[in-house]
Formats: sequence, structure tokens, C-alpha cells
Amino acid sequence: MGQLVFGLASFISPFVFTYLMKELTTEPDTSTWGAFLKGLVQNGLHWTALYWMFSFIFLGMLVLLTLIKMPKVELKEEEKSGAASVYRELLRRRDVWLFFLGIVAYVGTEQSLANWMSEFLKQYHRVDPAAGGANAVAWFWGL
Repeated sequence: MGQLVFGLASFISPFVFTYLMKELTTEPDTSTWGAFLKGLVQNGLHWTALYWMFSFIFLGMLVLLTLIKMPKVELKEEEKSGAASVYRELLRRRDVWLFFLGIVAYVGTEQSLANWMSEFLKQYHRVDPAAGGANAVAWFWGL
């Protein structure tokens, strides 16, 4: 479920970025939310509005989590993690290290592609990073 939410957020966030860039760079302000965020942005760095938005979402989630009553989880004996000796034994295995390196290589490749894609499209194909580049990144994560 966490991966699904992560994937959905990764797909939607470039579209939110494009919307915010349009909203914050047009005159006059077309919405109250845009005017509010524009007031928080300094030195014309419109992309920093995303950080303000993330901060408000984070604070909202904290408030929501404090209001929700969650039951205390009691782990059964078979659900508890093993002793330190179990982890030491796993770290001695070659296949565990190869699996770890494979995950690092995969995630590094995936993240570098997503982070560089917009700049690549800008430099080599003259695609606007705030529109076409963000759209390509969104579909990279969405697909």
C-alpha cells in the first residue's frame, strides 16, 4: 500500500508543480491559494512554493494523526524480530549483499533518470522543464 501511495504521489506531483508554476507566474492571481503561496515565495523562486505546500500538508497530517485513536499493537512471538545473532548471520551471506547492491543500483538508476530527465529534455530538445519536462517525469513514474 505504501508503494502504491508513493507511486501515485510521484505521478501527481509533477502535474502539481506545473499547475503551481502557471499559477504563480501569471498576473493577476487567479486564486486565493495562488495569491497566498505567491506571498510566501521570495526572490522570484516560484518552485519553493512546493516546499511551503509540503509543509502545510505535513502539519495537516500531524494534526490528523494526533486526532486519530490507534490501537496498541501487540506482536505475537513469531512476529517479533530475531536476536542480533540472526542479523550477523544474514550479513555473512553473499546473496544478501548481492541483493542489497542490486537494490542500490536499481534505485540509484531510477532516481537519477527521474531527476535528470527534465534537464536532459531542456538541454537537448528545448523542452520547457516546468511543462513538458514535468509531464515526462510524471509519466515516467506513472507508467
